[in-house]
Amino acid sequence: MNLRALSYVVAVADLRNFTHAAEQCHVSQPTLSAQIKKLEEYLGIKIFERNNKRIMITDEGDEIIHSARRILVETETIQDIAERAKNPFTGTFRLGAFPTLSTYIVNQHPKLTPHQRPILTPLKSV
Repeated sequence: MNLRALSYVVAVADLRNFTHAAEQCHVSQPTLSAQIKKLEEYLGIKIFERNNKRIMITDEGDEIIHSARRILVETETIQDIAERAKNPFTGTFRLGAFPTLSTYIVNQHPKLTPHQRPILTPLKSV
């Protein structure tokens, strides 16, 4: 079992279409189908019932999809924590300033990355 297979399962559950899910996941449809089949074999249950016209989620599949969503969210949280630890200066920096001052600040700090870019909102009155 791996995170990629879980993300494929969630994509199929959301889109109810293997081809569209594969496109969303940037893989071929046979690759996505094979990974889901491999996961189903590993777990010993069917997550999806397939026929030519519809994809149905089994009762067990519904529980697995719910858990997979939580796992993927928690994985993203872990990655965010690690990223903040590596670079504590990420995030939004808000500064209220007159337009001439805000332009000066941005020009004086060209090393700001897109993730550190200030949001410039000109003051209309003081």
